Amino acid sequence: MTHDTAFRPGLEFDEEARRSLMGFAVSTACLFGALSLCVTLDAAPRQASRGPRHHPAPALEPDAADAVALAQEHSIAGDDLPVVERLAGAFARPRAARSWTAERVGEASYLVVFRQADGAAFAFEVDLESEEVRATPEAVDALTALRVRDERAGAARLVAAN
Repeated sequence: MTHDTAFRPGLEFDEEARRSLMGFAVSTACLFGALSLCVTLDAAPRQASRGPRHHPAPALEPDAADAVALAQEHSIAGDDLPVVERLAGAFARPRAARSWTAERVGEASYLVVFRQADGAAFAFEVDLESEEVRATPEAVDALTALRVRDERAGAARLVAAN
């Protein structure tokens, strides 16, 4: 038994039926596209919330922790503030352990680096035996720029207060 309504090439539809069929096809395509987009957008937050957003900072060995402490308390020439306090004017939580790394580069020396998510980095060479800290030239330049900025902001506050 065959039906006369089966699709056959060359079957012609009247104008109203053709418009109705095209409207249905476009509506169906839009519905599937929107559904696909919703599923994709809905899945992203669930995947992000499955694990911790920040990984805990690895614990430093005692000598590395001492090297970090020496770098944090070091003051560059011309600055009355220790490095960690100067950084506090520009970065949130400069004492956070995850921002500091210490890599042994000699018997009693470490390369200590303060790094932020925005890419800012300050490196120091620390000798534990002599307790000497040397900031890299780039770190000296950046810390000096922070000091100058802080001094200008302080002078502007004094002028505004008068």
